[in-house]
Amino acid sequence: MTTEEIQSWKALRVEICMYIKPKELFWLVAEYTNKDRAEISIDDFVKQEATIRQVLEAFPGAKIATVIKPKEKK
Repeated sequence: MTTEEIQSWKALRVEICMYIKPKELFWLVAEYTNKDRAEISIDDFVKQEATIRQVLEAFPGAKIATVIKPKEKK
């Protein structure tokens, strides 16, 4: 995704709920919230997309089970 596409998506202020299995939901969000749910920001997704794809390709049949919010640096 280009920087412009990311900024355009953020401007929409949408949250997308996805799941790997029906009871394992995670949310793609413009920015992290304080909600009690698994989230990944669009920025972190874009940064990690290539790595995520490589890992899933290296292990056929592997699936994402959980998304964990990274700890903020103090």
